[in-house]
Amino acid sequence: MRFPLAILASVIAAYALSFWLTVPANPEVGFWQHVVELRDAEIAQVRKERPGQPIIFFTGGSSCAFSIDPKIIEETCGMPAFNLGLPISTGAPYIVHQALSRCQPGDVLVVCLEADALAEHGDMQSSTLAFALAVQQGDLDGTVGGSTLARSIEFSELLSLPRPGPRFLTTLAARSATGTGYRYTLDDIRYRGRIETQISDPSVAALDTPVERRIGDEASMLISQLAKAAEAKGVRLFYSMPWRYTKSDTAEEWRRANNRFLNTIDPIIPVIQDGTSGVGTERTHFSDSHQHLSAAGSEQRTSALAGTLAATLTQNSEPSHNGREN
Repeated sequence: MRFPLAILASVIAAYALSFWLTVPANPEVGFWQHVVELRDAEIAQVRKERPGQPIIFFTGGSSCAFSIDPKIIEETCGMPAFNLGLPISTGAPYIVHQALSRCQPGDVLVVCLEADALAEHGDMQSSTLAFALAVQQGDLDGTVGGSTLARSIEFSELLSLPRPGPRFLTTLAARSATGTGYRYTLDDIRYRGRIETQISDPSVAALDTPVERRIGDEASMLISQLAKAAEAKGVRLFYSMPWRYTKSDTAEEWRRANNRFLNTIDPIIPVIQDGTSGVGTERTHFSDSHQHLSAAGSEQRTSALAGTLAATLTQNSEPSHNGREN
């Protein structure tokens, strides 16, 4: 009898250690949970001070978090705005659910998921980071899309998602040994959820040869479910493609390829263009990755998008497809 009890105790201890490492001890979780809490507090304040006032929300991976400036959106569109971007490693199901769950009837939600996540072979699975944030927020089903995608977390996922992999353990050990912590800090949080870093990585290379993409089957199903859930909730839904750092001499080829990809999304979620088709060629507009914008890049990207969005909302019509080619 002692041996089975010892095995059971070992299993419980191993799970508890894994859970501790991936949730409370993970500095990445701590940073993004703080970001989420700040955003939620500000959303609640706006709801209280301006009851019934529609809000414009933006969501997507970290490219969204680093690119959309809610202040510019507010000045242009005349409505409160929030940036709900999170690391794309949390997974598209969690990202879209956490955004729509914060919307109320009359709100606007602009999805800025990275093209690679939506393309064929893109990762539509939830992750350990999504699980950790969902635990912190008391919404375990949100890990896999929750009420937005009509999904509930399974017991097998409860067992597997808190399990740290070798890469996670190596990274956590290195951070602990050097005392560096997570690469972003609370000082990087800007107005209503935008993130900005002073880090500029000189090794970031511009994209060269264009990549032809088409939306993946899983991604198509996900955004179709999101569109239905948004319509049922009375939320206006749009898609906007994030910028990617691209070589000037292949920029037009990239734009044409991106526009063909956008043509596969538009029948499901109306696309709002900013005139760039997801292409940025100015190095100073990017910071520590080819999709993380600098302050200057964020201002340029948001200003370009805000005009089209304001016109769309004012006209109460389908979004403009200005600048999109077949």
